[in-house]
Amino acid sequence: MPLIWNQKGGVAKTTNNINIGAELAKRGKNVLLIDLDAQGDLTRGLGLNHQDINWLEDIFNEISLQKPPHEISQTLRDSIQKKTFQISGSTQTYSISLLSHEPNKLKNFINQGHTNFSNPRELMFRVFSILREYYDYILVDLPAEFNIGYLC
Repeated sequence: MPLIWNQKGGVAKTTNNINIGAELAKRGKNVLLIDLDAQGDLTRGLGLNHQDINWLEDIFNEISLQKPPHEISQTLRDSIQKKTFQISGSTQTYSISLLSHEPNKLKNFINQGHTNFSNPRELMFRVFSILREYYDYILVDLPAEFNIGYLC
C-alpha cells in the first residue's frame, strides 16, 4: 500500500497522490484514494465534495460490535465516491474512487482516541484489508503532522 508522507507541509503529497492515482487508473487499474488529511485538499483536488458522513466512526463501531466483514465492507463501499475523467485529446475515460471525510468529523474522530484500538494502525489496517479485495491500489493522503509510525 503506497503511502506518500512527509512531515513538512506543502511538498506536493496531495498532488502526487492525485497524479499517481490518475496514471494508474489510466493504465486500467482500480484505484482508491483515501483522504485522511483534515484539510481535505485531496477531495477538492478531484473536484468532489467532502462526505458529510463519519465512516471512520461507523467502521470503528462495527468492528467493536464484531459485525461480520461483509457488513463492514458494505459500509465502506457505500461511503466511496467515484469520479470519471476524460483523457485529453481522446474519447477514453478513467475513474478514480475516493473515500473522503468531512474535515471537522475527521478531526473529532482523531482527537477522541478510541480505547478498543491500541493505535490508529489497527483500525486502518482493518479498513485496508477489507478494501484491498476491491482495488488494485489504495493511496492514502495523510497530514504533515501525522506520526507515520502509527501506520507502519
